[in-house]
Amino acid sequence: LKSLLLDNNKIESVHDRAFNGLARLEVLSLEANKMKRIPKNLLINLANLKELSIFENDIHFDKTSEDANELFQNQTRLETLNLIWNDFELINSRVFMNLTSLIELYLYGNKIADILDNSFECLVKLEVLDLGYNKQKRINDKAFKGLNALKYLSISKNSIDYIHLDAFKELNNLQRLSGH
Repeated sequence: LKSLLLDNNKIESVHDRAFNGLARLEVLSLEANKMKRIPKNLLINLANLKELSIFENDIHFDKTSEDANELFQNQTRLETLNLIWNDFELINSRVFMNLTSLIELYLYGNKIADILDNSFECLVKLEVLDLGYNKQKRINDKAFKGLNALKYLSISKNSIDYIHLDAFKELNNLQRLSGH
């Protein structure tokens, strides 16, 4: 099995070993369900995963969510991660630190108010980052540190009132910045 699409169901929870035995899985989609959390070991045996979509659930990540820091620990081949329309409040460097092959990251429509320094630093191949429709008020000088390959950045529909002078300094390959 290479693709597993479990979209538009009423899934509220998934057992942390539900996908054991699916080592060849490359695409996993759990879009438009009712999940509130993702068990930290859910993806541990899915080392070949290239695309993960957990779009439109009620997954909550904040500074107390330890599962978030371990969720993607074995996902070194993941290229696309869709976390649109969930309930993320905070992004820190530990959440994405092993996603070294990630090319596209969609965080649109969450409640992200803070992007901590160096949160995306390990995403050296990232080309698309969508942070639109969040609650971002400030963009500091290290928010996008390490994103040298980034071509598209959306910070649209936030409540940004401050952008540090060096916020976009390292974005040498940026072709489009959307901030309307």
